[in-house]
Amino acid sequence: MPAGCWAKAKVVAGIDPDAPASNTVPIVTVRLARNNFAGYGNAAATGRIDLVKSPRRKVGMAEVGGKKIDLYEYETFLSVGDIQDRIYMKYARSPFGKKPMLHAEVVGPLGRPGVLSDRSQKPHWRLRSSALVFGFKLCQSPCEMELLQSQSGLIFGDDEPCSTPVRVKANVAGKYAVSGTIGDWWGKTVRTFTIPVQLAAGEEKKLPINLKMPEEGWYSLELTLTGKDTRIVHHARFADMGRDTRKAGYESPFSFWWYGSYHGSTNDMNIWGPILKKMGIRRISAGDGSQTEATMKKYGITLSQIPFNIPLAMSQKPLAQKVTEYEAWLRKLLEDFPSVERRALIFHESYCGGDVRYLFGKPYKQLPESAFAEAKKRYELGVALCRMIREKFPDIKIQLGNSATSYEIMDMMFRLKFPSELFDYLVGIHYVSAGFGHLFSVGTEDKTLRGTLCVRFGRVYLADIVKEAVPEAGVDHMTGNVLHTAVVPVNGHPIFQCFLGAKFLFVVRVKIAQEVPA
Repeated sequence: MPAGCWAKAKVVAGIDPDAPASNTVPIVTVRLARNNFAGYGNAAATGRIDLVKSPRRKVGMAEVGGKKIDLYEYETFLSVGDIQDRIYMKYARSPFGKKPMLHAEVVGPLGRPGVLSDRSQKPHWRLRSSALVFGFKLCQSPCEMELLQSQSGLIFGDDEPCSTPVRVKANVAGKYAVSGTIGDWWGKTVRTFTIPVQLAAGEEKKLPINLKMPEEGWYSLELTLTGKDTRIVHHARFADMGRDTRKAGYESPFSFWWYGSYHGSTNDMNIWGPILKKMGIRRISAGDGSQTEATMKKYGITLSQIPFNIPLAMSQKPLAQKVTEYEAWLRKLLEDFPSVERRALIFHESYCGGDVRYLFGKPYKQLPESAFAEAKKRYELGVALCRMIREKFPDIKIQLGNSATSYEIMDMMFRLKFPSELFDYLVGIHYVSAGFGHLFSVGTEDKTLRGTLCVRFGRVYLADIVKEAVPEAGVDHMTGNVLHTAVVPVNGHPIFQCFLGAKFLFVVRVKIAQEVPA
């Protein structure tokens, strides 16, 4: 349906007389979102109706399975203030094209946030609705509200004026008001305000919001538009950073995962550039291919590593041609990004990613020979690229894999005995298990094991650490089913903490610690 400020829904529904008594509730949720190639996450406006408790108006009766039920009309406001970017965004990457549009649907009760996933905007995994919906209608708000950004992300610094406009547009003439509440980091209210506005039908105004606070820092902002049959609430954040006195340039160790417009992010450098600069970020993972170090000089940003050329790797060109073109591409990238860290990624998750189940406690499975056909081609490409880099670019370190979904290809490479001397870092290991012996035992017994950029425990889909945190311990050679020499993970979490919390409620066992010989 066309994108618009559909702020209210009317639903005609009744209760199913044959609904089971257990695991059913008389709940209807109207949901407004924009489904695209990567889903919509929590970017959804919802309105909840309880068919028993919500205000209702009887509109008729219906016969269901030989039984008559009462039909009622219900109304609910939708939280359209939560998806203002979806409503007013001019385009979107979507299988339905790039025209502004939204998807509307009626579902049952919603779920709730979990440890590893958030279902607060998605249907409940267990409960079902006992409602029978006979129709619904969406109504545009008589007045619309959009918070604009005078600075990207509403992050203010270097004496930038701490104010931003709010755009209001009347679809119906009337008196409206924009109210706001500003809170500090601790949840304490710092300031409240109300701006009344009189608008004619079709009239639009921009109302200035003063965000100058007594102290620098992070603040919350809740805006509410009210009027006849109008209620829109928008939650935002802003920050006053003061003057930026940092001097670090490309030598800064801080980097940021950003991959152009993929995964719902923006490819507009005028948006992400100022934000990263104010964050102190000087490096990004790959960009979208249109930037160079020169074009990003305004924001002092370069690449954090040499990315993997996925299109070339996946092409049907002969192996020798791939290697030749890869070398030319690499030389051009080094010209475009002279300050890039000399670390080349081989095998990105999008090239061939997936889970390896034995790392998650499943039995180790011997694969048939047929399963190695495509893997051998990737193996040959990986070996050829690594050897080319070792020969032509000896100062470049080589990193195999980049995340948890690199498991599958890493598993196949080590089953095929990928030469340990051809890489320096192994990334994407999140679980300590018997699989470590398999992954590290890639050379003969008199060869040192390869390094890992990080060893992490059970917190998947977090940004990997890009450098070893501490020097190696004094042991030079470790083989077999043992961990790598001491590497301290930053922000690492024991796997049990994800599920049981940081501490047990009671002491399980007390035992005297045993001394471990050095």
